[in-house]
Amino acid sequence: MRLRNALSALLTLNSVVLPADAQNLLTAQQWQQDLHYLADQIVKVHPEAFHNLSEQDFSAAVADLATRIPALSDQQVEVELIRLVASLGEGHSRLSPPGLRDAMSDVADVTPFKDPRLAFHRLPLQLYRFSDGLYVIAATPDRQSLVGSRVVEIGGHDALAVLEAVQPLVNRDNDMGALLLAPQLAVVPEVLAAMQLIDDKSQVAVVLQPSAGREVRLDLQPLAADEPAAEWRGAESAQRAEYLRHAQENFWAGHPAESAITYAKINVLQDSPVRTVTMFAHDLDALSRAIHRIAWSSIFAVAAVVTIKNPARYCSN
Repeated sequence: MRLRNALSALLTLNSVVLPADAQNLLTAQQWQQDLHYLADQIVKVHPEAFHNLSEQDFSAAVADLATRIPALSDQQVEVELIRLVASLGEGHSRLSPPGLRDAMSDVADVTPFKDPRLAFHRLPLQLYRFSDGLYVIAATPDRQSLVGSRVVEIGGHDALAVLEAVQPLVNRDNDMGALLLAPQLAVVPEVLAAMQLIDDKSQVAVVLQPSAGREVRLDLQPLAADEPAAEWRGAESAQRAEYLRHAQENFWAGHPAESAITYAKINVLQDSPVRTVTMFAHDLDALSRAIHRIAWSSIFAVAAVVTIKNPARYCSN
């Protein structure tokens, strides 16, 4: 089951008529109606929603959130809805924050929002958790010099502690889901504020350790909602690990001359304007016949891309 667009759908369930000085766009009653609609749909649509979480515990969480909604802001409610769906413990059952791209989707769409006040934003950095820490792997052009820096603090908190704090919001089937999604949530001011990690969503203090020199402290302002993906830049291709290259291609495979490994990368599992998935599968099969190992970089299953005739030639990474 995919609930990717459910949050935006929830936000359009009610017509909103509030006084001009109201703090929230939706009333507590409207949010409670949306909460119960979501909970009912999970039970009705999902063929087996409660294989990781008991239905009793899920119902208790729904009831608890319903009682807390009157004291929450709009975006705090949105974050709690994300937490609720993530509690199912599945990679493909999720609510995507409006205004942001869904990292688990095979299409790079922005989750729509009804009103700018309901949209989420992100800082001008893309992060990834490596074995030796959290690092900046891409940034907007004006922050390009920060790529490659280790993230020391976010919002005055240890960076790894922030990753741990947002874990309850991560939909995942395994640890790789957390590695992929937690760093993305850690740069969303609305999420940080809802988790009581920051007070001011208009700027977030970040401490970085460049590869050379002293630590740098920056007060970063969030980008506009649905910032174009084309504006993000990582390290120069020649300086990047193979699995981080070719980020703008749907899929790619290559065999560096100095290596005995063919690298295969899947960013979006759909036909591109110049190549189909079938063509990619055939090319990959041809490459595999000349080598012994294939290193995969993908959130998708290998079997979804190519039928493996000789499994001994393939390994996943």
